[in-house]
Amino acid sequence: MNRILSLFAGLLVIPTIASLSGGSAISLVDGTSLLLVLSVSLLFTSAGHGPRTTLQAIGAALSAEPPQQPLVEAHGRVLDSLRSSLRASGAVGFILGIILVLQDLGDPSAIGPAVAISLLTLFYALLLAELCVAPLASGLRARAAAGSPADP
Repeated sequence: MNRILSLFAGLLVIPTIASLSGGSAISLVDGTSLLLVLSVSLLFTSAGHGPRTTLQAIGAALSAEPPQQPLVEAHGRVLDSLRSSLRASGAVGFILGIILVLQDLGDPSAIGPAVAISLLTLFYALLLAELCVAPLASGLRARAAAGSPADP
């Protein structure tokens, strides 16, 4: 439970800093970008490893229980695939956003939102891959090596 709370607290720092520096935390929210990143990465990870294995790996990474030793490497590979898929989906979303910008160069009012979608998609992908999945994967492997739960 402490792991999940720490994860959310860490993620809340980002909009808080955006607000404190004169921006708006709401400007960091775009459902389309988040949906693209999450759905593409989860679907491609599930295509490679199976939906059940993908969910089991995520569950094992979020759990405070020591992981079952024979599954640690398999779960680690799934999480590594998820991390790669997140980064790739961010790149795809960025490129799609740039395509939208280039299609509407004649309409200056359409350029800002298209650039925002482009950058937010990349932002979400990097945030999830490097600040969520990477620590969860390394924590899973560390708990397996120690043979004990990380949260007492």
